[in-house]
Amino acid sequence: MTKTLTAAAALAALVTGAAPRERVTFDVCVNQVGFVPESIKEFTIANPPSETFVVQTIDPKVAYHTVHTGRLERVNGDVWKGDFSCIRTPADYRILVGGDMANRDVILPKDFKGSACHSFVVKEDVFAVAERFIFTFFTWQRCGSPKGWAGVCHQDPVPLYGTDRKIDVRGGYHQSGDLRCWADGISLSLYSLLRWAEVRQPCWDTGEVDEELRWGCDYFLKLVCPEGYAYDCQFVPIGWGPRDYYPQPAAFPGQLNICCLLARAARRFRPDAVYARRLTETAERMWRCIETYPGYDVPYREMVSNLPGGCQPARYYVQSVRESAVGYTGRALAALELYRTTGKEAYAEKAKEYGRKFLALQVTDGPYAGAYRQTAGSDELGLRDCSYGHRLHGVLTPLELYLAFGDKACKTAFLRTCDLFVRMLDADPYGSVPNFTKDALTELRQGKAFRETLQLLIEKPPYVNNVRAGTATTAACRIQIALNEAARRFGRNDLLPYAARMRDWIYGGNPGAACYVTGLGYNCRRRNVFGQFFPSTPPIPGGVSHVLNGEYDLPAGGMALWAIASESK
Repeated sequence: MTKTLTAAAALAALVTGAAPRERVTFDVCVNQVGFVPESIKEFTIANPPSETFVVQTIDPKVAYHTVHTGRLERVNGDVWKGDFSCIRTPADYRILVGGDMANRDVILPKDFKGSACHSFVVKEDVFAVAERFIFTFFTWQRCGSPKGWAGVCHQDPVPLYGTDRKIDVRGGYHQSGDLRCWADGISLSLYSLLRWAEVRQPCWDTGEVDEELRWGCDYFLKLVCPEGYAYDCQFVPIGWGPRDYYPQPAAFPGQLNICCLLARAARRFRPDAVYARRLTETAERMWRCIETYPGYDVPYREMVSNLPGGCQPARYYVQSVRESAVGYTGRALAALELYRTTGKEAYAEKAKEYGRKFLALQVTDGPYAGAYRQTAGSDELGLRDCSYGHRLHGVLTPLELYLAFGDKACKTAFLRTCDLFVRMLDADPYGSVPNFTKDALTELRQGKAFRETLQLLIEKPPYVNNVRAGTATTAACRIQIALNEAARRFGRNDLLPYAARMRDWIYGGNPGAACYVTGLGYNCRRRNVFGQFFPSTPPIPGGVSHVLNGEYDLPAGGMALWAIASESK
C-alpha cells in the first residue's frame, strides 16, 4: 500500500524526538460526515485486500476496538460494498479491510497492510454541521454586501446593453465565487434554500435564514421589469468592472424558477403583509408574461456573441420552450405555487392542465419507462438541457400535483420515474447518474438492451459524467429527494438504499473518497480554473462542488440543503 510522510508527522518527530509515523492511504469510501442511528450505512471499496471488514469504535481507554465484523459483497467488476446498518450506537467509528484488523490504537501503525477510512460519527442530527457550512456559503457569496467575501462590490447602476437606460440591481450573489449570476441558477439556489428552511429549524438560527432568503428575493424583485420578465444577466467583460444586463428576458427556465420562488416565499413572509404582497404581485406579473410573451415559443438566444467561457450559450436551452417537457412542468409548478399562495382557482386549473400535458409526455413502458419525451411524438428525451432550469420542477412536479390535488396519475408517474432511477443506479456500480443520449429511444427500438445502451453512454462523454470523475451534485440530490419522498409518502422503503447512495456519494462515498463540500470531510479537490472561475476566488468553506474536479456552485449547495431536509422524518 502506498504511504507518504506528512509534514505534520515530520514536525512531530522533530519536537518529540520520536521516529516519524507514516500516514495510511485511506481508500475505503464512506460518508465522512456520518450517519443517523437508524439510517442505512454502506461503504464501497475497489479491489479490496480482503473479503471481510471490521467496524471499530473508541472505548473509554481511548483505543479502538471492534464492534462488528462483516463480509463484503461484490457489486460489479472491481467494486465491492459493505453494509454496517446494524451499527446504531452514537459514537465515533472507523472501518478496516484486510491486514491485521485486531484492536488497534487510535492511529494506525505504519506496518498496517490493509485499507481504512477516516473516522466518522453516528448520532442524531449528524448533518447539522454540514447544513451550517453550506448555509454560510450563501452569505459568503453575496454580491455588494459587507458580509460577502468580496465586500461591498458592484454598487453602481448597470447599463441595459444597447440602450441609454441604467437599472439598480445591486445585490444577488456571485454564483460560483465568480461573477456569474444566472437567473435560473440563483433562483434554483434560493428555492432549494427555502425548501430546506421550511423543514429544518437549526439551533443557531436567530433570523439569519430569513435574512438570507430576503436578500435573494430582493434581488429578483429588482431584476423583474415592469413587463413581467427578469432581465437577462450575462456579464461582459470578465472582471470586476461594470457589468452589462440585457433588455431581453433571461432564458425561459429562469423565469419559471423565479416565479416559483417568489410565490412560495410570499407564504414564508406572510407576517410581513407588505413584503408578501410585493412578492405575490411580482410573481403574478411574471406569470402573465410566462403565458403570453411570444419569445418563449422558441429557444433562448444570447443577445451578444462574444460571451466569455462559463456564460450561458444558447445550446444550454434548446429544449426550454413553452410547449415542451420543460415548459409544461415549469408552468405547472409555477401555477401550483401561485394557487397555494393566492387561493385563486384559475391557477389550480392551469396547474392541472399543464400537469396533464407533462404526464402525456412520459414513456410508460420498456427500459426507459419514467423518462419524458421532449415534445409529443418526439424520440428525443426531455429535461436534458441546462439542469438549473428543471431541477426544482421537472420530475418532482407530479409529486407536488398529487399532494395538492390527489391525482393518482401523478402518483403513478412519479413512482415510475423513481423506478427508472433505480434501474440506472443498478446499472452503474459507482453510483454516478448517467443521462441518456438524445437518440436513446431510437437506440432502444433498434434492439439494444438497456444495460448495453447505458454502457455505451458511460463510454461516450459528454452525454454522461465519467463514472470515475463523479456525479453532478444537483442530479444526485434530485434523485435523493425523489426517492426519500417516495419512501415517506408511499411506503416505498425499497428505494431508501438508493437514496442513501446518492447522499453518501456527496460526502465521501465515491471513488475518490473525497467530500464535495469545501472544508468538510477529507480530500476536497482544488478548484479548476475555467470560464469565470479564477485563482483569485478563495476556497470558501461550505461550497459544494458539481463534480470532484469541477467548480463549487450555489445551486449545488442549495440542492444539497434540500436533500438533507428530505432525510427528515
